[in-house]
Amino acid sequence: MRINSASIQNWILPVAALAAWEILGRAGLLPRYLSTPSAILAALWEIALTGELFVALAASLYRVSVGFALGTAAGIVVGLGAGILPGVRHFFDPLVSFLYSIPKVAFLPIFLLLFGLGHASKIAIIAFSGFFPVFVASRHAVLSVDKLPSWCCLRPS
Repeated sequence: MRINSASIQNWILPVAALAAWEILGRAGLLPRYLSTPSAILAALWEIALTGELFVALAASLYRVSVGFALGTAAGIVVGLGAGILPGVRHFFDPLVSFLYSIPKVAFLPIFLLLFGLGHASKIAIIAFSGFFPVFVASRHAVLSVDKLPSWCCLRPS
């Protein structure tokens, strides 16, 4: 691997920012809530040694995978339905157009009230966030298929 000046220049700003952060933190010039990078790495190492890190990572991976799977499955099913059936399209298009523009984090209090503080609320917000792009892509994919060749292929000989 060859090191060139462009690769070194890409690292100058992040390393300088970390160094300044560390120096300012040790000098006491940063707010108390902003820990130094060395303190963050020490805490990371500590929770990795106790095993807490891997438990938290497993829980997060579980929530992301289940939420992504549910959101994707729902988006595909409803998107295909909206692409094929005009009634479904007329029902979901205004709803999705309205909800798609709202940041999904704004729905977090509603999901916390509905599902509580456990895994369910986190899975629901991930599924809700993943539903919209998959719905739009599935609906658009079905609507962009040329009808004539597809009907010709389905016609019995």
